[in-house]
Formats: sequence, structure tokens, C-alpha cells
Amino acid sequence: MQACELLRLRASLLRLLGSAHPALSDVAHFCAADPREQLRPQLVLLFARATNGLGPSWHAKQRAAPADDPALSRPGVLPNAHPSMPTHTASFAGVFHLRPPGLYAPSPAPAATALANPPSLLPTQRRLAQIVDMIHVASVLHDDVRDAPAGNKLSILAGDFLLGRASAALARLGDAQVVELLASVIANQAQGEMINVHDTESYLAKIYLKTASLMAKGACAAVVLGGCTRDTAVWRDVAYAYGRNLGIARQ
Repeated sequence: MQACELLRLRASLLRLLGSAHPALSDVAHFCAADPREQLRPQLVLLFARATNGLGPSWHAKQRAAPADDPALSRPGVLPNAHPSMPTHTASFAGVFHLRPPGLYAPSPAPAATALANPPSLLPTQRRLAQIVDMIHVASVLHDDVRDAPAGNKLSILAGDFLLGRASAALARLGDAQVVELLASVIANQAQGEMINVHDTESYLAKIYLKTASLMAKGACAAVVLGGCTRDTAVWRDVAYAYGRNLGIARQ
């Protein structure tokens, strides 16, 4: 099921990356078509599936989302920190402690109905997975330039092009908290690039900002789009912590 979803997302993403300049389109398509780098969109989709239906706003989110949103599929248009998460690097040293969750009692529904019709992905969550993917590919293009002695103008422009597409798609999600989370990732990546590693703390700070921030905030944003607010905010913290730790471990 997840493999089919990823293939669908990748096909839709490639349609989004059209440009009036063929060179930009070629570079963006070449990088985005790599099937090996799918960990980040997978994380978004898995947390969306795991937490959809747990929040009090889930039914409102379902009603607001059409089965197929043409505005999110149109090919021609395209917080600095988590509010509940410490940002200082000392927080990496110990266990991440969760707040005790408040229990949300959903509206009564027949058990058979709930089992037969599990919460599905929302169009906004699928688009979020694509946005996370675009931000990652843009960072890879920019990293390639920084690592090259002379740089590469086309890589810089292609990375900027992807960030522009991602920003436009992000704005169309219509959720201010998600916009803040994902916009802060781009700032984090720039900050991480400026850190000079001289000890364990600076190393952890660098890999969080450059790599783990996108995974943590992308997973958190998926939970937010699914309607987990107020008493179920603990699921946002769980998603953030899992993404952060996975991103750090991956390095």
C-alpha cells in the first residue's frame, strides 16, 4: 500500500516540476526521480496514517477536504522551533520526555464501521509529503554547489526553483502552523551550514539543523494536518521526537 502511494506521489511531483526553461526542468526531474531517497515522504505518510482520526478536528478536516483537490494538483502554480520542543542541544543528551496526554473521546461510532473504514490520507497530507521531498532535493542541490570548488550556477538555480515550487504549494495547504514549521526548516538548513563542528554538541546541532529538522517538522506537520490539536497535541510531540531522533541517527 505504501509503495503504491509513493509511486503516485512521485508521478504527481514530477508533473509539478515543469518549468519554462528546459534546463531547470531537467535538473529538477533528474534529482526528484531518484527512487532511493523516499525516507522523508514515507515518514510523513506513515505518521499521517497512524494519527488520522485521533484528534478532535479530524472529522472537520475530512469534510473540508474534497476527494481530489484540483487546486493542489494544478501543475502551473506552484516556527523556528517546535512550540513544545526544546531547541538547545542539551536536549539531545537524554530521553525525550512526553507530556501526559489528555484522552480525547471521539463521537460514538459502531466498531465494525471504524474497522472497515480506517482513516485515509488527506490530499493536504499527500501534498505535504511532496513538499518535504522538494525541500530535501533543493538542499541536496545546494550542498553539491557548496562542496564543489567552483560551484555550479545551474544547481543553485534548480535548488531555488524547487524551493519556490515548495513554497507556493505550502501556502496552498491553508494551515498557518504547518507553513511556519516547514518555512523554519529552510532557515534551519542555512543555519546548520554555518556551524563549524568542534565538539559533540556542535556536531549534534549541525546534523539536527541540516538533516533532522526536516524529518521532525515534516512528521509533526502531517499530524497537525490530520487535526491533532489541544488535548491530542502529544501526538505532534511524538512525531517531532521520532523524526528528530531518526534524522540524527541516520547521520
